[in-house]
Amino acid sequence: MGVIKKNIPALTGYRAFAAYSVMFAHAADVAFSYSGALSPLRQYTVCMAYLGMTTFFVLSGFVITYNYFDLFSGNSWKYASIKFIIARFARLYPLYFVFLLSSIGFFGNFSFSDRPVELLSFLSLTQSWFNFQMIVFPPAWSISTEFFFYFVFMFIPFAKIKNIKKNGVVFAIILMLLMLFTLYCMWKNQSLITQFLDRIVAVPTSPNSWGWLTYFSPFIRVFEFIMGACAAWLFMNSSTSKESDSPPLVVLVVVYSSVVAIILLCYVQSSSYFNNTFLSFIAINFGFSPFLACIFYNTSKYNLALTRFFSLKPVLFCGEISYSVYIIQFQVFSLFPAYASPAFSTQAFIASSFRCVLFMFFTTVFAYGSYLMIEKPSRTMLRNSLTKFFISNGSTSKSSEWTLE
Repeated sequence: MGVIKKNIPALTGYRAFAAYSVMFAHAADVAFSYSGALSPLRQYTVCMAYLGMTTFFVLSGFVITYNYFDLFSGNSWKYASIKFIIARFARLYPLYFVFLLSSIGFFGNFSFSDRPVELLSFLSLTQSWFNFQMIVFPPAWSISTEFFFYFVFMFIPFAKIKNIKKNGVVFAIILMLLMLFTLYCMWKNQSLITQFLDRIVAVPTSPNSWGWLTYFSPFIRVFEFIMGACAAWLFMNSSTSKESDSPPLVVLVVVYSSVVAIILLCYVQSSSYFNNTFLSFIAINFGFSPFLACIFYNTSKYNLALTRFFSLKPVLFCGEISYSVYIIQFQVFSLFPAYASPAFSTQAFIASSFRCVLFMFFTTVFAYGSYLMIEKPSRTMLRNSLTKFFISNGSTSKSSEWTLE
């Protein structure tokens, strides 16, 4: 595995897909709500939120592994960990902190004054670890979950994994099956697990403990991150070092079969026929991840139509601002007055569709401003200052290059 990594623009494009899928699902919920009721389209749009979140987590596993594997395998654990945490903290925390403060005003009267534990969890980005994520600033739950992944990543035995050259696909398949088996055992024992968790993580302002464990908590979502990490590891060990102009037929079959499988899982989520089935259960947390991992691996390795589409400049632009898009969306939605239509109708549908487009447009505009004024400059400044403070000039790295997501 070489130190100098090739640029893969499509990975940034996939960030756009993840952020805008989640934003569309939320925008539709807000725009198509009549008389305070849930959107009648929600059963069809909610799957986009599930798909978007899994895309975030699988993509994170791929990008983090691709960018930082050599840092950990070629340096001391202490040195690599410091550089890694500095980079990730500078990437996530400044924008998160700004909007955490602003969200207290946006999402109602709230005070941490009598809740020191909850305050500490939000400041330390650990709120989703303990089912506190819905107390204030709900969108940040996934950032907290992502933060957990970084600690998991830091304790992977990189040096040993680097020496494994054969049977990587078999290992990844076995690991996937083990994770599916674990989820199946959990699903079959839902009542027992819920009874146990209700005694230790029940929080009145947050979802029930089962909902927390299977959707918000990092302890299950880490499986998605691991799938992305496996795909990146296989990619770095593959014999093809650059995109091939003529991918084999089997690659096309695998990639587009994965796309079809993702569409079918979205159908599973929207169909009442699959209610309370294992398929419906895994579609909210792990089900999309093997297919997304296949897509990320093959579109990074081969020059496919998906590779070219997700490398288009408009898509890359949306990918660059995707973190701001995700963070700022609810604040933007709150700027629009509630729609007063008493019931669903053709006229209401047209008006709601227009509102949904407006939500997404203004979120993009504000997100771009947030990216330019907060996210990008603070990331650079914080990374440089923390690196100077924590890493002495005498420290050396065996890896000549490492990159930021």
